[in-house]
Amino acid sequence: MKILVLGDLAGDFGMLERIMEDVGVWKPDLVLFTGDVVRGTEREKLVKERDKGKEVPAEWRSKLKKALAEESRTYRRFMEELARFRGTVRVVPGHKDAPLDSFLRSTLREARPAPHVSLVHQSFINAGRDFVLVGFGGDITADERETGLVNRFPAWELAYHLEVMRHLPQEPILLTHYPPLAEDVDVMDGRHAGSPELRELIESYRPAYVFCGHAHRSQGIEAVGNSIIINPGTITEGNYAILNTRKETVRFNMLED
Repeated sequence: MKILVLGDLAGDFGMLERIMEDVGVWKPDLVLFTGDVVRGTEREKLVKERDKGKEVPAEWRSKLKKALAEESRTYRRFMEELARFRGTVRVVPGHKDAPLDSFLRSTLREARPAPHVSLVHQSFINAGRDFVLVGFGGDITADERETGLVNRFPAWELAYHLEVMRHLPQEPILLTHYPPLAEDVDVMDGRHAGSPELRELIESYRPAYVFCGHAHRSQGIEAVGNSIIINPGTITEGNYAILNTRKETVRFNMLED
């Protein structure tokens, strides 16, 4: 099976179009998206102000309302673009794809996605004859949960939803937004941003492959226990990865501006 892995669109449909043209020759059977459809700039500013304990200015509310309306249109367009792929498409939300209820409403109900396009956040679904895909989006935290300005989920919730891998009849593969603690694929601004809890679960359940994003400049592949971790890089920089499970090969591409 050929798997195309994409992540971090940040609203860049021009680059997505170029990638779709570039991967056409590969004819992927499965397309996976690791999250962050939108940039979420206004909400990020709001989160920083809130986390500093500052009172949010009144004008931010109108800015946020406008930004959410624009993001809703971006979500719907994204699902329409994904429908152009011939292979099966599976998506998890990123930490910026918030509020989560707005993301779910836009992608599942308003966009009316094609039958071969669906979300796998906190769920699982067959992926060809040999694998079952398990999905979990958003940031992973020690104990914080938020789905308003950003999507953050506590480690216990991650453990609850990934426990299903213990019981699957087929080999699991895992699609997350947040990376596990690793050597290379989780590095952001010179430090490791990955989740130690996710790493422990990977070492315990041993999925064949783990596809993650979030760490924008850490495109690459490495092993965690018996599992292969793949970070495709960002759509905004023309990055993607193609995995051939039969040949056990991974190809990383980077389109130039």
